[in-house]
Amino acid sequence: MKYTEIIDKYLDGEMAPEEAAAFEQQVKNDPDLANEVKLHQLAIAGVQHSEDARLQEFKSRIAEVENEIAAEEKETPKPQMEVIRNKEEKDNRQIRLWAMRIAAVLIPLLLLYFLFPFTQKENNPLADTGTKLIELYVGGSKGVPVPQPTPLGEAIQLFQQENYQAAITSFDQIIKENPEDRPTALFLKADALHRLDKKTEARKTLERICPEGNDETLCETTQNILKKYE
Repeated sequence: MKYTEIIDKYLDGEMAPEEAAAFEQQVKNDPDLANEVKLHQLAIAGVQHSEDARLQEFKSRIAEVENEIAAEEKETPKPQMEVIRNKEEKDNRQIRLWAMRIAAVLIPLLLLYFLFPFTQKENNPLADTGTKLIELYVGGSKGVPVPQPTPLGEAIQLFQQENYQAAITSFDQIIKENPEDRPTALFLKADALHRLDKKTEARKTLERICPEGNDETLCETTQNILKKYE
């Protein structure tokens, strides 16, 4: 999930209470994230204001057309040719009226689509390998569950909760202090950075895996993924 999607999830009230509380604490500690949240709130308010203004304009125009049609229906009988011409004009107004009603519904939807293109998801080349690393760790090297929480386990839990910024902080500590878990922590940190749309930092993190680890399979997988960043 991208950083913007996490913010949208928070603003839409879709986070669990614990997750929302953790995110709010993260916002307090991260000025850049706080500014990003404010920008999202302003964008949503702008869309709502634009929708209200456009809907009001359409309603006024629709009312004018309806009044014109009603006034024509009350007029005195006219010659046959004029009646036919007036009927054609009335039909055309009815068509325009329905067209405006349809537009009144479609325009707000189009505004949302063009103002929020970032909600569209994109492919994450690290996701499959990241999931496999997590499954391997949680299941243990022989499929036996890890008996007690470890720093890497706690970091993975934050990652699974989509609290990526906090997970990155934990992965950094593991990379610094636990050589055995360093390759896994580096890869999952890169995955978290990619999900936060920090692709340059993700690539730089991936580039550290082969020199700092001895897992040939993970190194080969990482090299293949790095080619997608070029």
